[in-house]
Amino acid sequence: MSSGGQTHQSPTLTFEVHDASELISLPTGIGRHKVLAGLFPAKTTLYPGEQCPLTLKLYSPQRLHLSGWGMPEPIKDNCLAWRFSLPPLHELSQVHINGVAHVGARYQTTLSGISPGTATFGPSKLRLIVRQRIIDPRFGSRITDTPVPLTLPALSFQIIPFPQGAPADFNGAVGQFALNAQCEKLSLDENDSTEVILRISGTGNLENLKSATLSQKTWKIIDSSKVTRGDERRSISGTVTFRQIIRPLGIQPNIPAYSFSYFNPEQHSYHTLTTPKIPVSITRSGATHNTASTAPSISENINTRPEDMRQILGLITHPITTDSGKPAIARSRAWHIAPALLGLILLSIPILRKIKSARTPSPDSKRRIHALKKLASTTDTRTFYRRAGRFIDQYIASNKTQKITPPNQQHLQDILTQRDTLCYQPHDPELAPVQPDAKKAIIKLLKQASRLTLCLLLIVSVSSTAEASAPPDTANPIDAAHAGQYQHAINLYQQAYPDPTQTPADILYNIGNCHHRLDQPGRAALAWQRALIVDPTHWKARKNLRFVEIAQGSQVPNYQPWQRQLTRVPPHAYQIVYHASLWLITLLTLTLICLKLKPLPLTLCIILLIITPVIATLTGAAYHSYPDHHSFAPLNAQAVTLQKTSLYTEAHRQEMAARSLPPASLVHIIATRGPWTHVETTDGESAWVVSEAVARIVPNQE
Repeated sequence: MSSGGQTHQSPTLTFEVHDASELISLPTGIGRHKVLAGLFPAKTTLYPGEQCPLTLKLYSPQRLHLSGWGMPEPIKDNCLAWRFSLPPLHELSQVHINGVAHVGARYQTTLSGISPGTATFGPSKLRLIVRQRIIDPRFGSRITDTPVPLTLPALSFQIIPFPQGAPADFNGAVGQFALNAQCEKLSLDENDSTEVILRISGTGNLENLKSATLSQKTWKIIDSSKVTRGDERRSISGTVTFRQIIRPLGIQPNIPAYSFSYFNPEQHSYHTLTTPKIPVSITRSGATHNTASTAPSISENINTRPEDMRQILGLITHPITTDSGKPAIARSRAWHIAPALLGLILLSIPILRKIKSARTPSPDSKRRIHALKKLASTTDTRTFYRRAGRFIDQYIASNKTQKITPPNQQHLQDILTQRDTLCYQPHDPELAPVQPDAKKAIIKLLKQASRLTLCLLLIVSVSSTAEASAPPDTANPIDAAHAGQYQHAINLYQQAYPDPTQTPADILYNIGNCHHRLDQPGRAALAWQRALIVDPTHWKARKNLRFVEIAQGSQVPNYQPWQRQLTRVPPHAYQIVYHASLWLITLLTLTLICLKLKPLPLTLCIILLIITPVIATLTGAAYHSYPDHHSFAPLNAQAVTLQKTSLYTEAHRQEMAARSLPPASLVHIIATRGPWTHVETTDGESAWVVSEAVARIVPNQE
């Protein structure tokens, strides 16, 4: 195009055209229709870790009337690949192949090799959905969707080893990259920290890149984290950002150069990138110089989304050390006794009403009750025994049907003998009545003795509880962590709390932070998972765990944003409200059946009976959807990968590694056989891993 006396020319667009004979014909089993398929890799010879775009083209006869394009599920041997991207409907093409109209779809993924040797991608299973009209003998003509299973052939790749002469800082980066380092805080105290932003851009295995390294050891790296990439991490071209917090080891004139080495597969050679030194101004602190006396000064906000965090949240300086174990309310089911007793009481009301209506008290019973009341109010000794004897003669001895046991019969006879002795003698001496003060003194003495015993029991119980929950001293671990001695802090915590199942949530959170500072993301995730078992509402542990899972690309169950909002309340709270709602429905129903209510209580019961099932449904659904992996596997069978872990199809066959899991991935332990553990991943794949590579969230649960 010419404009203003100048000629503008677009760059050349290159593309590759394949002959139709390269497509494979796959019978569908529906008439004579066949689907044409072709797998087209960009390369068939790769270096370990080299990214290779792979395209799958499918051409379905237009008369086949596809209603759904399935997702290919390949078998991968010595290679890794992203899941195929589904073909967008607006990108479906219409082409004629050999005179037949077809609808074309394109699937794309990125493939990489693991170790030198032969790699195989496939065979791949694919299921297409065909919409067709059939004749039903009962209902006539109708339209139905029929699945059509297809099997795509396998592709073989040759993985060749890297040549000799790799630089010392080469960490498997394959492609073509550029390096940039930037620091905004250039004036600082000798004990302060600063943040350096490293950007590696280009084309290659971006998702597996490691951070650039400092060329000199004049600065201490406090923390290094990788900024999360979204859906663009599938792309082989882009930018990866790292954030490092560093502190000078003394007065330094500049931040030394960063170096990054990679292998260029097109040129078959290694290259090393370096950044220019960054001048800084460091002032000497008035305090005594200690290169390991301060903690990182940059920290995240608790309100920041894990996807937007640059690093984990900081340590808890004053951890709560008395919440060991799961909350008691989650372990106790004794509260069910109260509504059960209330239900029994409600059921007993109509039964007692029936019994009461069937029984009418006789005049003899009324006279007996009256006689007992007069006997209780008597103070004179002779009158008391005379009335007692009359009661025995009239209501006990005269009742021939009543059976009296020998001890009671003897006591009754003694009362009668005492009556005859005191009341029917020719000369009745004066008798002193039983002093009420003496009775009160005896009763008071017994009450005091029982109350003293109860107090002693309570004191012993409180003392034992206080002794069991006395928190150990955790000042030293905090000081060690602030001084950068993270492994020493972990050792101190583990000495104070040797049992992880009895460790408070805040302590487990700090242990996870220390592991993260030591570049141990798997062990950090393990500690935070354990903290969430103790306290599911521990937001700091949840955010840090999610940050590490995103940063490492860990394989964990996927949850919706609304499910993550459920974590503001512990899961057992939903369970308790659900069970309480069921009990309330039962009690309300019994109340309406067993009681005769007035209009106002009756209306209130009906309203509650309408609202309570809704509450039960919502809380039951919330507990079922709670994002704490309880639906993935039993808690005592869940484990976390401690580092990048290879998955093998058979135990004791390390050369047959099928794929690998990133650190902090969640797995379901099926069985353990010596040094090997059979696990199931969150996507349903079963494989064997080395037992040392995984750790149970709940230990000692074999």
